[in-house]
Amino acid sequence: MYHSINYEAGNELRVPKERFEEHVKWFKDKGFYTLSMKEFYEAITTGKRVPEKSILLTFDDGYKDNYTNGFPVMKKYKAKGTIFVITGTIDVSNSYINSEEIKELSNNGIDIESHTINHVELSGLNYEQQLKELKDSKEKIDKLLNKNTIAICYPVGKFNEDTIKAAEAAGYKMGFTTKPGYSNISQSLYKLKRVRINASTTVEQLEHILSDYK
Repeated sequence: MYHSINYEAGNELRVPKERFEEHVKWFKDKGFYTLSMKEFYEAITTGKRVPEKSILLTFDDGYKDNYTNGFPVMKKYKAKGTIFVITGTIDVSNSYINSEEIKELSNNGIDIESHTINHVELSGLNYEQQLKELKDSKEKIDKLLNKNTIAICYPVGKFNEDTIKAAEAAGYKMGFTTKPGYSNISQSLYKLKRVRINASTTVEQLEHILSDYK
């Protein structure tokens, strides 16, 4: 789980481009296969076979630097990934990717999925408010890319049982949390875990994190 691909002193959520390239190059050199969201969904729901050393690279929020700094690295190493976008920022804030960038990313191996409209803590809303955040965000991405958005990433990892019900009602097939751990077929599809990657994460630490794949 990445966020921004840019340097900012003291901000662990902002991974410098050079460090990010070290990570992606290491994944490639060590034989890891980067999954699309569709491949991940099929593997986790049907058991469809994917390469043994498969990983899902995700990016929360949809920062502009995912496009300017992260995307060139992903293309260089032919890596796939998923960006969870805050749809209320599209074509509104220059700090986030815009419609044309989203289309380009989507056409080049980067899946675009939902991070709600306003990046609010869903567990602090009632069911109807949650449903609106989830449904409207999904519909915006669906319309922009002429696709079926299947995954929601809960802002700051906050969710409750109403969130899961609303996500299912809105048409999502999966929900991603910030709970640390690995996703597998035994987990609830709406409580999927991830591993946070920070600015200080070295390739040696990646090797330890992914040691189960050795």
